[in-house]
Amino acid sequence: LVRLAGAGATAIADQGIAAVSSLVIGVLLARWLGAEDYGAYMVAFSCFLLAQNLYDAAMVEPMTVYGAGRHGGQLRRYMRIAGGLHLWLALGLGLLLAGGGAVMLHRGSAEVGWALVAAGAGMPLLLTRWLLRPPFYILRQHHRCVVAAALQTAVTLLGLGVLAWGGWLSPAAAFAAQAVATAAAALFLILHLSRMLPADDGPPMRLREVAADHWRYGRWSIPGRLFEWAGTNALYLAVPALATLSSGGTFRAVALVIMPALLVLGSMGPLVLPAFARVYEAGGQRALDRLVLRMVVLAAGSTSLFGIVVVAFGERVVGLLYGGRFDGMVDTAILTAAAAQVPFTAVSFVLGSALRAGGRVRSTFFAQLPPTLSTLTVGLFLVDRHGVLGAFLANDLAGVITMTVLAWFYRRGAR
Repeated sequence: LVRLAGAGATAIADQGIAAVSSLVIGVLLARWLGAEDYGAYMVAFSCFLLAQNLYDAAMVEPMTVYGAGRHGGQLRRYMRIAGGLHLWLALGLGLLLAGGGAVMLHRGSAEVGWALVAAGAGMPLLLTRWLLRPPFYILRQHHRCVVAAALQTAVTLLGLGVLAWGGWLSPAAAFAAQAVATAAAALFLILHLSRMLPADDGPPMRLREVAADHWRYGRWSIPGRLFEWAGTNALYLAVPALATLSSGGTFRAVALVIMPALLVLGSMGPLVLPAFARVYEAGGQRALDRLVLRMVVLAAGSTSLFGIVVVAFGERVVGLLYGGRFDGMVDTAILTAAAAQVPFTAVSFVLGSALRAGGRVRSTFFAQLPPTLSTLTVGLFLVDRHGVLGAFLANDLAGVITMTVLAWFYRRGAR
């Protein structure tokens, strides 16, 4: 139990450092770049996140499954073959992003175009750390990933600081700095992994066989990742396209204000899910219902208080965080719409965890479809009519739909 607790703590620390790093980097870039350049960066970053989601579905998830199972006795050989697959997949995704950047350079925004080109060129490096994490989790060496995450964060912040101090910071340069930082973290992991991987055992393994395994897994996980990305990132492309680049930067800047509450909810997953599972196994559906009701009230109440604080002090917080870059672009209506998203997300988190604890994972997948369709239809209409405010209203609508659908699945299963 002590070893499991230690492994869980380091795994959470790895995820937590990455999440906090993303938040801090977002705030600093919004402060140093300004609204329009930050909007350009967010367009390119949203495209990069799409590529990363596809990569996770095709590479990282299958590696976690097959590396711990079927290919566990040949992990060293498997990692060499996975490195070749990584190179081909990362180059393909990078060419797609760079090609989109070339189109934007000729027919759209130069800032977005160069940022996409930089993200595409750095794709093999930017994805390398994700390639190297699964074997450390398989070998129960999570603490190495924590050190690598801290190293990557430190090098990224140092690089961005130097670029900002020298007046060279731009959306494209921000991606270049992150690629260098990821390479440093990857080098740290490679040096340790080369000494840790056990000797191979069993028959030889071929690239074609590994690629077939990854495709069998990825062809089902890729659609789910696409829906997940569309539901959370499509608006970061829609706001600059339907409004202005500065509106896109404002949308992300305000979203970062509510991000701490969302990060706390995300970090609660490893604690809430097993607690629900234990209660369900010990007391059945009725006991789980009582706990879920208490958790829903607690989550909705605490996040509503957080939302009230955001509405009351949000304009001052935005001014302090970003050094006045977004003054006059944020008002009470935008802050209210942004803050309303947090209670909806909290209740959905509790209901989704309860469904998973009861073995109804399939329901959580189908629950993603209605809010995603809402975002891509009504959400785009709201953005076109109301800009940044419309984007947050679209998120609120998707949150209400997600919460309602999850509650329907939960009550249907409980009956």
